[in-house]
Amino acid sequence: MDFIKQILNNTKDIILALGLIKGLFFAFFFIMHLWIFLLYKGRIKDRQKEIDRLAAENREYRERFLAFYDEKFNYIPPKSKHGKEKEKG
Repeated sequence: MDFIKQILNNTKDIILALGLIKGLFFAFFFIMHLWIFLLYKGRIKDRQKEIDRLAAENREYRERFLAFYDEKFNYIPPKSKHGKEKEKG
């Protein structure tokens, strides 16, 4: 509660120091930019969740497709030596 009182007192001091019109404009400007920042941050978080969901779904479809493809064409993936992938060169 003391934190809120301190913020309100600081806001009042800023408004009085700048004058009523400039102080209210500053408060409005600051609040609107904070609001836009929070909206933007939330949107980015939502988009990242959507990207993660789509990546997991894509991985599932890819595995199913490759399993189907391997089954239909009797493809057996080559085993590499010592568990290492073949290097492209």
